[in-house]
Formats: sequence, C-alpha cells, structure tokens
Amino acid sequence: MSNYSTRSPSTARSSSAPPSTRSTKVGAFAAMWLLGFSVNTTTLFALVLAIGIVVDDAIVIVEGVSRHMEAGLSSREAAVKAMSELFGPVIGITLVLMAVFIPAATLPGLTGRMYQQFALVIAATALISAVNAVTLKPTQCALWLRPPPPPGRRNLFYRGFNAAYARAEAVYAALMRRLVAVSLLTTLAGFALIGCAIWGLTQVPTAFLPNEDQGYFIISLNLPDAASARRTEAVVAEAVGQVRKVAGVEDVIGVSGISPLDNNATLYNAGMLYVVLRDWSERKTAELGIDAITGRVRAALADLPTATAQILLPPPIQGVGNSNGFTMMVEMKDGSSDFLALQSAAGQLAENAATQTGLAHVAATFKGDTKQLRLVVDRVKAETLGVTVGQVFSAVESYLGSTYVNQFTKFNNVFQVYVQADAPFRLRPGDVLKLKVKGAGGQMVPLGTLASIRDEVGPTLITLYNLYPAATVVGSPASGFSSGEAMTLMQEIAARSLPPSMDTAWTGMSYQLDFGPFEGHQAA
Repeated sequence: MSNYSTRSPSTARSSSAPPSTRSTKVGAFAAMWLLGFSVNTTTLFALVLAIGIVVDDAIVIVEGVSRHMEAGLSSREAAVKAMSELFGPVIGITLVLMAVFIPAATLPGLTGRMYQQFALVIAATALISAVNAVTLKPTQCALWLRPPPPPGRRNLFYRGFNAAYARAEAVYAALMRRLVAVSLLTTLAGFALIGCAIWGLTQVPTAFLPNEDQGYFIISLNLPDAASARRTEAVVAEAVGQVRKVAGVEDVIGVSGISPLDNNATLYNAGMLYVVLRDWSERKTAELGIDAITGRVRAALADLPTATAQILLPPPIQGVGNSNGFTMMVEMKDGSSDFLALQSAAGQLAENAATQTGLAHVAATFKGDTKQLRLVVDRVKAETLGVTVGQVFSAVESYLGSTYVNQFTKFNNVFQVYVQADAPFRLRPGDVLKLKVKGAGGQMVPLGTLASIRDEVGPTLITLYNLYPAATVVGSPASGFSSGEAMTLMQEIAARSLPPSMDTAWTGMSYQLDFGPFEGHQAA
C-alpha cells in the first residue's frame, strides 16, 4: 500500500490496479458468453468473489516490480527480476483455484447444475487473471513504471496519507505482538468466534434460490368438476383477453385441458396460460416489475366467472418442479382408497394454512368427489351373445374417445383417420347404451343389452407419490418470509391438521431445499 502512496500522480495512474480489474471483468464476461451463461444471481456472485481472490495476481506483479525499482533497478530489470520470483507463485495459486472450483462444476444432478456456472466463471476468471499477470502486466510495468520521487518531494496528499498509514500500521503491529504473546487465549477466542458464526448461520432462515424475473409466468385455471371442454375453452379465451390488457404483458398463450398444478395432467375442466412479459429494457420501473404485474393480473382474474385462477412463477431452475414456492404431497398411508377422506384432509390443511400470515396463495388441487358414470358389463350375458368384454371396452373407447385407424394420401398430403361417434349420438348417458358392438355371428348388439350405467363419485385424477395415493398442496411464502420458514410452518400445520393415517412429503423445488445441498428442515 505504501508503494502506491509514494508514487507521483502520473506513475500511480499508470500502475494502478483498476485497468487489470477491468480487463479481468471483461474477460470474465467473454468467458460467460463462450460458456453459454447469462448474467444472473449465481454468475454475479461468482464475479464478486472473483474480484477478491483472482485480480490480486496483477497487483502482486506491480508491487513486486515497484519494490525492485525502489531498490535502484530500472523498470525493465525490475520487471524481469519480479517475474523470476513471482511466476511460480502466480501459476501455483491459479492452479490451486482451478483445482478447487472445476471439480465442483462436474458434480452430477441438481447440485452440479447449480454450482456449474459459479465454479466455471471463477475458474475462467482465475485463468484470465493469471495470463494477464504473467504476460501483459510485466510488459506494462517495464514500459510505464518510473522510479518514485524521494519522500521529501512528494505532495501534501501523499505525505499525509503515508503518515496516517504508518500510524495505523504501527497500531496493527503492536496489536499483533500482543495477540501472539497470548496465543492460547487468542486461539480460544478464534474458536469462540467460529462457534458464534456457525450458530448464527443456523438462525438464518433457509431458502433454496431467490426468485428471478424470467420474463414470463403461468396461470392455472380450474373450472367446476362438471365443466365441459367447450366451456373450458371459452373461459380460457376470456382470461387471455383480460390478461392481454394488463400493462407490461407482451403476449398470452392459452391452452385448455391441461392442469399445471397436477404435473401438467390432462383435465377437461382445467386450463393454463403462458404470460409473456415485455422485454426487460421496457420494464425498468417498479410498476412494471413482475410482482406488480402479477398483482394486477390476479385482480383482473378475480371476477372471472365459474373459474379460479392461480398464478405460478416458473422455478429458478427449469425442470425442477412446475412452479416456484412450495409443493407438499399429502399421502394416504393406511392402505385404503378413501379419496373423499384424502380430499377432506388436504382441503382442511390448505384452509388452516391460508390463515397464517407467513403463507400466501395456499391451495389443494385434489378432487375426490367428482360425479362420474360407471359402465357395468354383464359378463355372463355378453358371453352368451358371443361378445367378449374386450370388444365392449374397445367399442366404448372408439365411440367416446376416438381411435386411430390408418392414414391415406391425398393432394400430396398424408391424413390420419380416426373413428368416433358423432356428437349428437353421445351427448347423454342413455346414448351410450344405444351404441352397438359386433357379436361373434356378425350381428350388432346394443350395449344396453350387455351393460348398465350407474352414477357414482370419485377422483378425476389419481396421483401416486412414493406409491401412496396423494393430494397436492401448493403455495408460496408471504412477503418477508423465506421458503424454509414457509415449509417449516406447513409441516407444523400438517402435524396438527392431518389424521394419523396420513403423512406429508415434499416434491419439486421444495424437495431439493429439504434434502438437497442446502438442507433445511426434514420432511415429516
């Protein structure tokens, strides 16, 4: 530090560290571009850490050359001698850093995916810094550095700085001598500080990855259980029109028949909207941030008739879950198939969680009381009429759900052929019994002579998690709370709300937080 303070202004400008720092940063961004990384929380953290641990290479070279010049050598001789002394240490520390960080980028699974950008950015920055330190920096020192003027000829600022620095250095040296004199006590104090730091880290709320504005979000729409596909399409179209009017929205893509809350399963009474936001360069104000936009979208869809809307932010890492926030699975572990009890337990859990200030937008998606029609086949009568049960099921499948037959070529295009009963002949339950199936003798037998239809209730979609029937409960932490705190609160509520025959487990991003590299609170 004193070497920099004693140079003339022109010398200090030519030999200071900022140009090296800037070149290292530019090189780091170039490496990020070559590696296909973007500027995000992970890479920015790597850059901040790299500034402190890798740009010192160039500074060490400059300090070494300056020390030899103060001893009377010319700038060229000082650069040669400094490099003969410092080349090995610079290469050694660079290899050590790369040996530490590069293996972290090769870790498998989600852990490696998280650390890949962080590790490779630091390793690339270390390599660029070392190349700069052993090539460009000694050349700059030989060309630009000049011997510093005598202490008496330096200006008032440098003399004042050196005087203040000398006093601070003396105080620091005296403190170090006293600490060394009581080395045992100093060591114990150091361990005490380490213990306090570890205890403090355990008190910090856990979280996995911070939310990021990824330029889009998803809206899940759910209609009543008896809603038809045409009704779902109409609601999805209406929601698309309303969301497009919100400021900051670029485009909206609506898809009916898919439920993002149920792992993108096919459901006739569900739909989803992909909301694409305007470019970040057009959304620089807080009113156009993703939180403000989602708030306005939520208000616009609050009065949507016969449908409930749930806004889902995409997960920080694509492919790990379907949304941000937390996802809890309520498992039925008593071996039964009482889906009504599972729906009731999951719904009660969501209602209790909704009353907590630390949780927001908690909802249970499982429905176990959906009205259904069961087709009961009289197997004895079917066998008597020469119709197999497989023929009955195949006919019903083709009439109601369509079946692929073949394909043909016409007008230089290939067309696929599907068979299905025309809409007027499958509108009502009684129409199903009028459909016919071909018997063994070639005669057409109405289904009403072989089967009957009865009403019942059951789940629209059965989800198995860990091989147990399960219901999904989704939500997010409220403002000011971390995901770890929200998960802990959900487990406490589940312990009080669920019967002994049911348990909980985490999935998606919540599972990674609970059992991943940033282990938080164990699941029940």
